[in-house]
Amino acid sequence: MKSKPNVHFHIERLVVDEPLVRPRERAALQRAVETELTRLLEQRGFAELNASALATLAAPSFAATRANQSEFGAQIAHAVYGAIQPRPK
Repeated sequence: MKSKPNVHFHIERLVVDEPLVRPRERAALQRAVETELTRLLEQRGFAELNASALATLAAPSFAATRANQSEFGAQIAHAVYGAIQPRPK
């Protein structure tokens, strides 16, 4: 049986260009991103990454609407997950 690797993501800064998140909603958004990114990594796995940490990861931008924080967090998690996948050659 193959063991799962330990993966640790630390998102130091998340840039949201528009005022889509009120200060009191930040914790809910953070939980939503963590929950969905964990789900994606557990269900879909991830490509082998370089052993060193990624200093910067630029996820693609997307048009977000003033949705609930769970939906917005899921959108962010999908963008981050897509950014760590290998690019087709």
